[in-house]
This record gives sequence, C-alpha cells and structure tokens, in this order.
Amino acid sequence: SMSGQAIALSGDQDDAVTNKGMIAGSVDLGAGDDTLNIYTNSTITGAMSAGEDDDTVNLLGTGTGALGVTTGFENLVVQSGTWGVADSQNYDHVVIKDGATVTSHSSDTLKLRALSRDGSDTTVIEEGGKLTGTPAIRNTETSVALDNAGTIDKITYGQAINLFLGEEDS
Repeated sequence: SMSGQAIALSGDQDDAVTNKGMIAGSVDLGAGDDTLNIYTNSTITGAMSAGEDDDTVNLLGTGTGALGVTTGFENLVVQSGTWGVADSQNYDHVVIKDGATVTSHSSDTLKLRALSRDGSDTTVIEEGGKLTGTPAIRNTETSVALDNAGTIDKITYGQAINLFLGEEDS
C-alpha cells in the first residue's frame, strides 16, 4: 500500500533527497548508495528508510534540529547545527563535524553499537565537534570505538570503551 508514503524510490540508483521544509509522510529511498540531507527547522512526519548498500543521513543547518528513527542507513554525519538523535545505535558509523553538536538526554542518548567482528563500527568527533548530554554516551554492549578530537561533556559506560584521542588519519 502506498498510503502514508510521500517519497518512494525503487531500483538501485544512488538517490539523494534534501529536506528544508516539510515532507508529510514517509521517505523510502530503496536500494543504492542513498543520501538523505535533513536541515534544522525541517520536518518529516513519517518513517525514514533506505534499502541495501551504503546509505547516509547528513544533518545540516543552523540552530536546533531533531532526527527521528531511521531504518537501513549505515552512516550518520552531523555536518552542522545542534541535534538530538533518536536510535543512534542503528548506525554503523557516526561522525560529528567541526561546529556541529549532538545533545543527548535520557530519551535520545547517543548509544554506540558494539564493534562488529571486523572492528568496523566507529564514532568520530572531529576537532570543533561536540557531544554533550546526561550522559553523552551510554554503551550497553561489549565494546565501542570512539575517536575524539572534539569535546565530550559527560560519559558513562557499562563495559569496555576504547578512546582514541587526536586527529583521525585520513
């Protein structure tokens, strides 16, 4: 059924959707290396999903925004603005760029997933990026890789956490 779907893209093309306004309904980008660009002060009222391949959510703009639950996106890149992020453990890779902030409260704490067996799940806070909250990071799984060159206000964890301080090699 197409009811409730505002954008439904099929096939395995590399699609890009940018929202600076309101999308009333769900967004399904299908297969392909897809990109969803979401700006502060924009709204998507329905579910946000991507299919197979390597998919990215970019958070952009100035001021404050909130990202709801997404499905099927591997990468979250906080480019700018101050964001609350729901269900952050769904992402394999999280990057907080220079000038961007992720704020975490009890309902949207940045939850870092356990490392996959090949050690490929990462969270990177670039120099000038900020993660703040109560606590900023809560890890309920076995191990986490966190590369911080920015600012973390509070951190608690239940088990092992590996902190890599300094610039990421590129």
